[in-house]
Amino acid sequence: MASSNTILVSGLDAREMALAKNTPEQLIEHQRVTQGKVRTRFPPEPNGYLHVGHAKSMNMNFFEAFEKLQVPLDKRETYFRYDDTNPEAESNEYIDAIATNVQWLGYTPAKVTYSSQYFEELYELALKLIRKGKAYVCHQTKGEIEASRLVLQQFHATSGAKSDKDVSGTAKSPFRSRSIAENLAEFEKMRLGLYGEGEACLRMKMDLGSPNPNMWDHVAYRIRFVPHPHIGDKWCIYPTYDYTHCIVDALEHIDYSICTLEFETRRESYYWLLHELDLFKPNVYEFARLSMTYTVLSKRKLLKLVMSKIVRGWDDPRMGTLNGLRRRGFTPEIIKQFCKEIGVTRVQSTIQIERLYSVARNILGESSKRVMAVLDPVELVIENFSDVPDKSALSLLVPDYPQDVNRDGGKAYHQVRLTQKIFLDRTDVRTEDLKDFFGVAPNKQVRLKYAFPFTCTKLETDDSGRVTKVLGQMDWTNSAKPKGVLSWVPANSPKVEVRVYSHLFTVPELPNDVKDWESFVDSKNSERVYGSARMDPESYAKNVDSIVQFERIGYFVPDQDSTTDNKVFNQIVALRDGGGEVTGGAAISGANASRKDAQMQQLALKMEKMKLSPIDMFKKQPELYGQFDAEGLPTHNAVGEELTKNQRKKLKKEQDKQKKLHDAYLANVKAIAVFMTINLSTGRRLRFKMVAAHGHHMKRHDTRGNVTSKGLKVVQVTDPVTTVYNERTLLVAKPEEEEVYPLPWFRSPDWTRHVPLATRNSTRPHLEDERKRISVCPATLPCCYNSTASDGGSESDMELGYLIRRPVNAHDEENETDSFKQCIQFLVGLIVLMAMALVLLIIFKQQPDDLR
Repeated sequence: MASSNTILVSGLDAREMALAKNTPEQLIEHQRVTQGKVRTRFPPEPNGYLHVGHAKSMNMNFFEAFEKLQVPLDKRETYFRYDDTNPEAESNEYIDAIATNVQWLGYTPAKVTYSSQYFEELYELALKLIRKGKAYVCHQTKGEIEASRLVLQQFHATSGAKSDKDVSGTAKSPFRSRSIAENLAEFEKMRLGLYGEGEACLRMKMDLGSPNPNMWDHVAYRIRFVPHPHIGDKWCIYPTYDYTHCIVDALEHIDYSICTLEFETRRESYYWLLHELDLFKPNVYEFARLSMTYTVLSKRKLLKLVMSKIVRGWDDPRMGTLNGLRRRGFTPEIIKQFCKEIGVTRVQSTIQIERLYSVARNILGESSKRVMAVLDPVELVIENFSDVPDKSALSLLVPDYPQDVNRDGGKAYHQVRLTQKIFLDRTDVRTEDLKDFFGVAPNKQVRLKYAFPFTCTKLETDDSGRVTKVLGQMDWTNSAKPKGVLSWVPANSPKVEVRVYSHLFTVPELPNDVKDWESFVDSKNSERVYGSARMDPESYAKNVDSIVQFERIGYFVPDQDSTTDNKVFNQIVALRDGGGEVTGGAAISGANASRKDAQMQQLALKMEKMKLSPIDMFKKQPELYGQFDAEGLPTHNAVGEELTKNQRKKLKKEQDKQKKLHDAYLANVKAIAVFMTINLSTGRRLRFKMVAAHGHHMKRHDTRGNVTSKGLKVVQVTDPVTTVYNERTLLVAKPEEEEVYPLPWFRSPDWTRHVPLATRNSTRPHLEDERKRISVCPATLPCCYNSTASDGGSESDMELGYLIRRPVNAHDEENETDSFKQCIQFLVGLIVLMAMALVLLIIFKQQPDDLR
């Protein structure tokens, strides 16, 4: 077990500061209060519904932190605290919802507290701070405070400061030098409501000489004439988060105050305040917040989705809220296992939402009953139904758990009745058969699952060509074994409503610099409702509230909108990866792309990321960073604040990671240099090409594709082409789409002179036309060169160089043609050799025995 202020490198590596040390007396008191137990806290603000990111925080504070610290089970305590210091945004609705979420996930806090229950202590500590000369009442407006902070920021960027005395007057509040007595009187006026909102605030007198903006006199109290949802209208002044959370951590004797990474720069102000008030100092640890593809976890954005009615509410199954995930069917076990698998690190990354889906499949695959259902039913009629030799064969026993037939003593079965008219899913029926299609088509045999083989003899369609009925014959001998096995439901199957969900957003990650992020919302295609779906009758009657697997489709849960007459099922997840793709049953178009499309999209995004130069990666984020060093590493944020050494270290790690990706991209580049020889007298064109990958020598090919000599080496890939290193090296353009670029060419040793095209084209218009025809890169001037007699050319022969830019996996017809020719030549030679060998063998056998 770890005591407070102990750094555990293998557990929670909490960096200590000089102000973070507790006195022996404080440690003794802490041990007396906690009785040797280790305390963490989960402190959500009740200004919205919790989302899956909060589930990660709960997992950290209720479980993962203790595991890292190797704390025995009987020595663990987690406080559940409502950080309710902002009455304008908070409500009892959110308070109740958060409590329900914590209970639903199965976490039991040692104690439930509210920051508001400490308002009296917080007020007394504010008076103590004033009496120490460490707080003052300020009458600057919000705009004036921001302006003075901007002046202070510019001052630090240019001059720097070692203490408050070095800071210019315009960077300080004009009320900073007030006397203690005057500040006490002014603060009392604030408490009595004698000032209006925004007319006064209490600020902490911190350290303006610090380069950390979080030490620049944070506001401790502000005026709000708003009733508090928990304690009513007793107060009109409310403490801020920066003032409250560290003090309440100390008052509750929390051992580990665990926050997300954006609070790391607040660590200095956290310990400054506790030091000035002589309070116990917890360890502080930061971890990366959860970011997940196709999901927003910002409360502000979630609230906008709800208020604009893009979604049904906070519990819409497409939302990343815990209420939404619960309604969609994700169980506490799934969410907790997901949080456990992604772990807790200090490296910011984006988790693929497919990881959550994968966890769900693994858990639900073991526990869910199987039932047959069709989402978009098509009627099927068995024409030889009366020929069934045994009527009892029509009553089929279907296993509830085919993955474990011995479950429940081997008695987990339900009955399905085969009727003359049944229903298939529309996606399992086609008017024309295809090689990779295993459903119903004319004159094709399939098997009805748990029943018999069926051959389609006729399809009926409407005027639009849409199939309305399938007719055919059943093989009652059950001898055939067709590949296609289809789900079906009998004629008396009840109708149900099925809602299938896909990604709410059209892109994996919202661009940082886009204000109209709502334009990426796909509210239309992210939910598809099947109002006439059907499921087998016995399963309909039995599985009222449980999660089931619709065979060949996915996992589903009954929705709260269900009524006695209309059951509604929500899809939790499909059987395979691919967002909201429905597998085995109805396929969804549009945003619910196929698995292959989703994979191609992910590959395209990965390729785009690989193409990004590490020097430019942060420069493309102007909303975050404003100044950079020579390597493109940020030195200041967007508002001009200098980044800390630790922040730059993290960014450097990200840049190094991107460099590896980018280098891997460059290593797989294929540069194809195509050269054209033009006879200036006749205008006849001949061409040869050179092909090489990054870091390799190009090989010169003649017009027949034969390698004639080694050429230049590809030493760097860039865009555009502007430089050549020496006569044996070549700088080529970054390949993207197939484009043609002029190629600057340095002579090999056997080439003696070159003449720029610009000096020759005035007297040779056809050459100028050639330049215009293929030149698409104005930044680079094509060159032409005279060949000498030494390499077999004439003085009238000139060579133009062009570069075709292609990815390594692009389809290269010329290369394929060359390879094909070489294969043909090899085969022809092999056949000739075999023929000669055969002739010799025949001649040898025809010789008399005495000559052998």
